[in-house]
Amino acid sequence: MKTLTKVILNNKYQLEKRIGSGSYGVVYSARHLFTGKMYAIKIILKNQSVHGNKKLLEQMEAQILEMALANGGSLAANLLSLDMIEQNGTHCKILKEISLQLKVHKHPNILSLYKVYDLKPAIFVVMDYYPDGDLFNTIVEKQRYKNDPFLIKSVFLQLVDAITYCHSKNVYHCDIKPENILVADNGTKMILADFGLALQDHHIESNICCGSSYYMSPERIQNFCQGFDSKDAHSIHLERLLQPSSEGLRENVRFPTSAGDVWSLAIILINLVTIRNPWLKASLQDTTFKAFVKDPTVLMRILPISRELFHILCKYLRLNPWERGDLFEFRQDVLTCSRFAESGPLSIDSRIDLADQWQYSCQVPVDHVQLDKIKSRERAVPEEHETDHIIDLPLPKKRGQCGNCADCGYGLRPTPQPGVFNRLFHGKGSDEPYSGAENDNIRVMIHGVDSDASSVSSLSMASQIAVNGCSYINLEY
Repeated sequence: MKTLTKVILNNKYQLEKRIGSGSYGVVYSARHLFTGKMYAIKIILKNQSVHGNKKLLEQMEAQILEMALANGGSLAANLLSLDMIEQNGTHCKILKEISLQLKVHKHPNILSLYKVYDLKPAIFVVMDYYPDGDLFNTIVEKQRYKNDPFLIKSVFLQLVDAITYCHSKNVYHCDIKPENILVADNGTKMILADFGLALQDHHIESNICCGSSYYMSPERIQNFCQGFDSKDAHSIHLERLLQPSSEGLRENVRFPTSAGDVWSLAIILINLVTIRNPWLKASLQDTTFKAFVKDPTVLMRILPISRELFHILCKYLRLNPWERGDLFEFRQDVLTCSRFAESGPLSIDSRIDLADQWQYSCQVPVDHVQLDKIKSRERAVPEEHETDHIIDLPLPKKRGQCGNCADCGYGLRPTPQPGVFNRLFHGKGSDEPYSGAENDNIRVMIHGVDSDASSVSSLSMASQIAVNGCSYINLEY
């Protein structure tokens, strides 16, 4: 099958090779034509089918290739507003994953998104490229962590911090596994990716199953409603689950969504230390897991872990999600753990001196999008076809076949008029400074506007901003 290799997107990114594929899209590596920097571009099929998309993906690539060949090997796509996608994208099944990731992607351990382009058959998402691969390959094939307890602590705490940041933004990943974690710098840096199953609900119904079997928490695999006396009860009756009877509820109960992510992290910690999984899935139909539920010390007999790590794991692998430890405790427990194993390289004392704990401190979120624009000289080289105006349009109530994202208000660009720069501050003919609920975070794009704005120097712009009383503005020029 022909690929999109050598196709150029918006005179900026040249696709190089396909590096991955999934149920709803394909991923290509791409080179920035001005800077030479490598990116990953995820191409997401718009009109997806619940019956499988393999044939549709092939047709999508063929259609995109045909469009590029008809235009000299280049694609001209609409640039969508990242702000609009973040604010309203959860209403669109195609943009939901992007919207949730945009809410958290400023964290250094979460995959950053830089641009989103809209073409008739697909959405193009420009992301960071990590050629080192994923955590699964680094654990199993390279066995990068088997001899270094300090590195295990470092990378695991990065994951805890990333998930903690997500939860603080009301984003729950719901599919944490090594395949969804990218690595960089020879396995020393973790990058959380793939928010395709992420949710924003604080609680999840007991009949909802989402995730990957090895890493899914038991309440996501098996409906635990029978183990509770009422919808508001937080105490579980284990005997009812082990030996089903007529007692207990027969309707769904709700569990904290965050508890599922905590469970997945505990399994990943086992992966890092032992290079294996403890069971096939956390179901009472799984022999090993059922044995663990009846007698947790089974974990020490099947895994080469220390007693100290065993007690830590038991705290975050509790069957009842209401009783599972939280991420703040998890971070501290792993940081202060003295040894991960009873023998071998991981049995050395790995406690962190107070003087060195700063190396394991939480990372500060950074606006990677703005930094990338500076590095790629986009702030110095205006591109009119990529003007990103921030708008506020009502989303359509009726949705048919997925078409142009601009029709849903994610990329419409009003035609600039004389004096547009002043009107962004003053409104229509008003002498009062711009006011609104978000006046502390105004973004102004001045690409391609008329001479009264485009000829103004950055210094005079700053002066005009000060005169007009705006407390914060991010100029892109």
